[in-house]
Amino acid sequence: ALSLLEDPYTRLTTTTERAVLVGISATCATAIGALATFQNGILNLVAELSASDADEHERRSATQENLQLDDLSMAHALGLSVAQAITKTSLGSRLGLTRG
Repeated sequence: ALSLLEDPYTRLTTTTERAVLVGISATCATAIGALATFQNGILNLVAELSASDADEHERRSATQENLQLDDLSMAHALGLSVAQAITKTSLGSRLGLTRG
């Protein structure tokens, strides 16, 4: 019955976005946003980390081409790669982010 609600586009993009959160070991207090879009076989991801105590932001993005809607492992890997890039920024270091 739940398979009727399954949307492959949503599954792919949310898998990518959630991998960013997992990759930085985000908590409810982590000021992080991620947006993935998929069109014509191209998965784009943009993630931005903000400091809650200062006007400081770090944005990283990545693209994976030649994907199918069921390439969830590639989507997850893309999210983790952006997370790793964010943890290596000065803000990521200052906030004590670690790769999950």
